[in-house]
Amino acid sequence: MTIVDGVGLLLIGPDDSIFLLRELRGKAHFGKAAGMVSFPIETIEPNETSFQALGRLIKEEIGVSMLNLPMFFKKFMINLNGIYTEQLFMYQLRCPENFVATPDDDDVEHFGWLLPNQILELGAGRIRLEVRPVIGAYLES
Repeated sequence: MTIVDGVGLLLIGPDDSIFLLRELRGKAHFGKAAGMVSFPIETIEPNETSFQALGRLIKEEIGVSMLNLPMFFKKFMINLNGIYTEQLFMYQLRCPENFVATPDDDDVEHFGWLLPNQILELGAGRIRLEVRPVIGAYLES
């Protein structure tokens, strides 16, 4: 089993909705297919800290260079496909009412803002594998 390090961000709106992206390209070896929906997630590159990867994620997948400092939420170990397990460092950040995200990455596009239960209702084939355990932990917190 190979462990892949990743970082993710729950952007939470004033109404408790969560910012979501749609994947435009799949990576079958990571259990990700084009069209799947998730919160912003990035793989941590070699010689990069999780916090540096978080900065890159914010710039590329949210389209801003600076946000308030996100808070660490929780570390998850997620089996992606029997070969790869993702060690996912999740952060969270509450956004102001006028916040607008504009992804600057050709691998993703803006999907929208949904409440946690609405996200879970999308079903397993429509959301990335990481989404269900993270949203479950968020609802329990």
